[in-house]
Amino acid sequence: MRTATILAAAATCLALVTACSVSTGRARTPTQNVASGTDSASILVDASRDGGVWWFPQVAPFDPGAEHQGLALVGYLRSRGYRVKELGRGTAITSDLLHSNGIVIRAGEFGGYTAEETAAYREYVRAGGRLLLLADHMRYAPPDELGRSFGLDFVGITQGGNVLRFISGHPITEGLGPLGYGVGSALLSIPASALVLGTLDSTGFVDLNDNGQQDEGEPSAPVVLGAMAFGSGRIVFCGDTNLWEWDTAQPLLDNVLAWFREGS
Repeated sequence: MRTATILAAAATCLALVTACSVSTGRARTPTQNVASGTDSASILVDASRDGGVWWFPQVAPFDPGAEHQGLALVGYLRSRGYRVKELGRGTAITSDLLHSNGIVIRAGEFGGYTAEETAAYREYVRAGGRLLLLADHMRYAPPDELGRSFGLDFVGITQGGNVLRFISGHPITEGLGPLGYGVGSALLSIPASALVLGTLDSTGFVDLNDNGQQDEGEPSAPVVLGAMAFGSGRIVFCGDTNLWEWDTAQPLLDNVLAWFREGS
């Protein structure tokens, strides 16, 4: 689906928001399991395929207790009452590993997942898991097969004004103003049932051939943020990981956590 088509469909999707959303409110400490066997207060950060956006300035082996770009986000989540575990690069993803957590954050994407790991993710969300699926720019990365398994195709590298403009009418975007968007990717294809929640503003575009300029077929204001149901679970997807590591994103994160929790 081209970006123009996605944006044209956004109003229709938002009319269906009651099917995928519930009452608004900021995140609170979770008290209810998302699915049988999960711990709603437990968040797993899958940084096992990170290319540096999460673990920088560390190099392998990775130490969650040492300074790294994702540490501030982990600290904020813990301040909200969550227990957080970070997975170092190369960790194998299994169903048991995912299912013990109420929320999984996939941070960055550089190395691929096996078919078994992708199937484990799909099973986790379908059974009621909550997934914050974060990508980054695709300058050096192979196609994100995990995203594609959910119908989400992260492409290119964002250029121009990297400003995230929210689309109102959904609990995740309630009360939010424009937010800085790190250099990330965009989505030119999403499932028809997904909700578009954010685009770059009109000064931004997605550079598909990495030549630093906007060519024909490289749309302005591409989709970079959205949400969708998958089976009994929920996914929030975004083409940038960096912005979630900044203090300015905490209101957005609070809204996402509330939407995840209140759908239980």
